[in-house]
Order: sequence, then C-alpha cells, then structure tokens
Amino acid sequence: MAGKNPAKRLIEGTQVLSLVISIGTIFIVQIVSIFAISVFIILDLNNKAENAADETVYILTEPLYNVDDSQISRIADALLSSGRISGIVIDTSATGIVVNKPAPVQSRWIKPRIREVNYNDFFLGTIELQFSDNELLLTIKRFLFAMVVAVIAILTVYLIATRVLIQKRTQRVFSALSEGISEIGAGNYAYTIPETDYEDIDAIINLLNEMTRRIQGKNAELVEINVSLEQRVAERTAELEDSLVELRRMQERLIESGKLSALGQLSAGIAHELNTPLGAIQSAVSSMVNSFDKKLPEQPAFFSSLSDQEQNLYTKTVVLGLESNKTLDIYLPSRRETKEIEALLEQQNIPNSPEVTACLADMGLLNKLDDLLPYLAINRNREILAEVSDTVIIRRMIEVITESSAKASNVIEALRSYLTTTVFDTTKIIDVETDIKKVLTLMHNLLKHGISVKTEFSGLLVQARADTLSNVWMNLIRNAVQVLNGSGEIVITTQEQDGRGIISVKDNGPGIPPEIQDRIFEPFFTTKNTMQGMGLGLDICRRIIESSQGKIWVESKPGETVFFVSLPLAEYV
Repeated sequence: MAGKNPAKRLIEGTQVLSLVISIGTIFIVQIVSIFAISVFIILDLNNKAENAADETVYILTEPLYNVDDSQISRIADALLSSGRISGIVIDTSATGIVVNKPAPVQSRWIKPRIREVNYNDFFLGTIELQFSDNELLLTIKRFLFAMVVAVIAILTVYLIATRVLIQKRTQRVFSALSEGISEIGAGNYAYTIPETDYEDIDAIINLLNEMTRRIQGKNAELVEINVSLEQRVAERTAELEDSLVELRRMQERLIESGKLSALGQLSAGIAHELNTPLGAIQSAVSSMVNSFDKKLPEQPAFFSSLSDQEQNLYTKTVVLGLESNKTLDIYLPSRRETKEIEALLEQQNIPNSPEVTACLADMGLLNKLDDLLPYLAINRNREILAEVSDTVIIRRMIEVITESSAKASNVIEALRSYLTTTVFDTTKIIDVETDIKKVLTLMHNLLKHGISVKTEFSGLLVQARADTLSNVWMNLIRNAVQVLNGSGEIVITTQEQDGRGIISVKDNGPGIPPEIQDRIFEPFFTTKNTMQGMGLGLDICRRIIESSQGKIWVESKPGETVFFVSLPLAEYV
C-alpha cells in the first residue's frame, strides 16, 4: 500500500539500537578524552614556549651586545630549523629589525612570546617568537586514528557476538511463535503453539492459544446462524424483488399519468398550434386556386399583346419577384420609405408612380428598384406589374404552405415523441437540446403570451433513459410558467461541468421560500391548488433523474429560481 512504512524486525531493531548506544558511548568517551588530552598538550606547549623564549634571550644577548647581525641571523635560522618555533622577529636598538621571519600561520592556542634583551641595564632590543599548532594537530590525528581503529574493532566483536550468541537464540524462540501465528492466520484454529522456557514469551503464546479456542467456538455458532440466515435472506430477497417490480410499475403509471395530465393542460394550446398552420395552408391553397383558375389562362394572351420593351419589364419583374419570394422574409418598407420611393419615381417621370410603388411593395421588390428602374418608364407599367403580382404571390403561397406544414409536422412529431410508450431499461445517448425543443414546441401557445424563453445551448449529449427524460423538462418548464403568472422570462442552459452534463431552467418569478425548499421534492407536497396538481411532479422528476444516475436540485432567492439537473455525459464506444 502506498505510504506504508517498510517492515521492521524486533530482534534486528534491538541489535541496531544497542549498537547505536554503544557507538555513541564510545564516541562521547573519545571526545572527552580528546578534549582532555588537547588541554594537557596546550598547557605543555605553552610551557615549552616560555622556556624557548627564555633560552633564545640568553643565546642572543651576546650577539646583540656586539651588534653582530650576521651571527644573529644564523642563530635565528638555527632556531627555525629546529622546529621549536615557526617564526621570529628580532628588533635591535642599534640597527633596527635584523630578522623578520613571521610564522606562515599563527597558532590559535600558543600566543607569541615577546622578550626584551638587556645587558647590565642596557636595552639591546626585543625578540618575538611565534609558534604553530602542528604538534597539537598531529597528536589529535594520531588519537583519532586510534579511536577509529578501536571503534571498528569493537563493532566487529559486537556483530560477531550478537550473530553467534544473541540472534540465534532469539530466532529459535520467535520462529516457533511466528510459525504458530502463520498457522492461525491461515485459518488453522486447531493449531496449538508450543511453549518455550521464557515466561514473557509464554504469556503471549498462552493468549494466542486461548484466542484460537474462542474463535473455534464462535465459528461453530456462526455456521449455525449462517444456515438459518441464508434461508431468511432468500425469502427476503424474493419479497424485495416482488416489491421492486410493483414499485417500477407504479412509477411508470405515475409518469404516464403525469404525461397525460400535462398534455390535458396543454391540449388547447396544441390544438391552436395545429390550427394556425393548417389555416394558413388552407388560405394559401385558396389563393393559389383562384389565381390558377382565373388569372393563369389569361397570361399567354396578355404577354403576346405586349411590346418588346413591355415584355422586358414583365420578364425582369417575374425573375426578381420569384427570387425575392422564395422565403417569407421579404423586404417590407416603412410608410416613410414608401413615400420617398414614390417621390423618387415621380422625379424620374415614371408614369403611375403611386400604383407602381404599391405593386412593388406587395411583391417585396422595393429593395430591387435600381434593377427595375430602367424598365418602368412605360405607360402600361401599372397593368404589367399587376399581372406579374399574381404569379409572384403564387410563389409566396407555396412558401407559406411549406413552412406551415413543417410547423404542423414539428408539433405532431413533438407530441408523438412525448407520448411514446416505449420503455428503456438501459440508458442511451440523448440529445438534450433536441428533447427540450420538442417540449417547447408543445408548449409554444402557453409560452407566447407575456413569457419569453431564452436558450443557451452547448450541444450537450448525455447518457440517460430516453422514455422519461422529456417529462422532466415538461414539468420544470410548466412549473416556471405557472409561477410567472403570464409575465416574465425563462432561461434554459446546457453545459459541461466537472465531467457531467448540467441543464438549468431559470425563471425570474417570486422565488421559493427558504423554509420549504428542502421539501419541494417530497411526494404530495405542493404549494398549488388542487386544480394545478397533487405535488407529484417534482418527485417524479427526481425519480426519473436518479434512475439515470443523475441529480436534481434547486437554488432560489426572491426574483430568481433555478432548477439544476446533472446527468452523466454520453459514452461513446
């Protein structure tokens, strides 16, 4: 296991501890010895330095008196070569400094000795003797070497002794104990560990043997209990399985009941959503039939009666009109723009300017005036544009039929998807945003009166049960609509966060009081009247989300309530 300390052995640990204590004791004794010897050597060297200074004064008195500088230099060199001193400085009263040979490194423990040389009360000069620590350091090094040799010898003897005498004896005792513990650990509780000749070890062995006897007794009891327990668990498992089956059936009935209840509340809106495009289709077809029956047969004769210039206007207007009316998003000028265009045509001396402007506006061609202006300067322009208008309007009616049938088809597809009775026991990849859009299609009539819906989608795909997830969106959006009471904003957002898909439904309603926020997911808890629900909607939502390994929660404050749904992200094989 990561972070576990390496295994230790008691015998080896004890030997190491004893060895460390022994070595520490030896080192302490040696350090104290080195200190004592060093103090003794330093005192001895200082005494020798005093003697050397006195002897040097005696030797140099006569040469200093005779002012024999060469003799003084020879004596100084002899003193330095003897090794007793490391440096010498001789300053005579007659000639000044005769010898100036200071020590390369001054001694830390032996201070320089300075002596005045006098002869019959006559001052001859001064002598400074300097010393080094070489002798002291050499003595300490020799002692350290002897100490290291002694420590190595002691360690060698100690290791041999512990290996031969102590370790073998303790291993014989502990091996029998270890073998017995291994047998017990392997489940052999009938094994009895033999006693030794050591009282403390035998106390542990007796405890282990007593423990194994108790374990054997408890095992016999457990075997009897286990037999009866297996039978009881089997019976209880069968009961639980039956309960789970019945619970799932009840949950599915509640979900279907919730779907039908929501659909009943939305039925008028869905009927309106279907009637609106069907009415538009019916009106467009009526207009097209009228044009085909009354106007189209007259078109060839009318076109043949036109001059070349008039045919050019006819043809150009048809081409631009059909192109502009391929969608219902045609150019619709304001009244001011229409007046300005009419005045422009009059300035260009275009006949019938008001009627021409009106016809072009009906066909959505006022933004194409620059293309048509060269063809409009003819007297029959109003008549030609009126004829062309019937053809262009037919193209627009075709687009009305196309978009209206698509809208009706979307409503029917959303209704079919919402009411699906297929049950999925396993999860599948679900496009959450497509699922929400289908629900919004069913609720369009309920949402368009004073309530705006904004969506901030991120292309989210989740792993969930496809048969029930749309019921969650229906409940959350319907609850938001009810609290907004006909005026407000709903914002639906999808995003990925921390490896999960997060869907939120936010409204700017009055908010949920803090004292009931923890209870809103309880079954049969509701703040609405009985006509609006029994308090099962959010409980069903919670069960649906949890069945897909998800989570649902709410965050609310005055002026804002957000329901969050967390689901596993889609898994691709």
